[in-house]
Amino acid sequence: MIINDRNDLDAAPDDVRGKFLASLAASINAYQWQNGEWVITQNTGTIERFGFTIADFPDAPVPDKPTNNPDADQAEREKAERIAELKQLLADTDYVGLADYDKDQPELKAQRQAWRDEIRQLEG
Repeated sequence: MIINDRNDLDAAPDDVRGKFLASLAASINAYQWQNGEWVITQNTGTIERFGFTIADFPDAPVPDKPTNNPDADQAEREKAERIAELKQLLADTDYVGLADYDKDQPELKAQRQAWRDEIRQLEG
């Protein structure tokens, strides 16, 4: 059964209505990452669309607080991307078989060493 508005909900069988009301209640509380911590927030937009208020759902469920740290997760992704970028730079400037390439381009040798040092620091 499709429920688009309050009239549809009121006309729904009890079991369908009960499931839908439970879904509405579950849509109210959510955690959002704000200023380095998880904060419980309430969004009443969905229930208001069906003519309800927060008072109609006094026992709205509160989800479990997330345990991850999105800032740390982002930092790990950025670190992995940088390591991949540095390794690609090394691969792109790898002159296997040219024993004297570094004599012609001393700045490249120094840059490659700097890339390796940065990789070690990021992986360390």
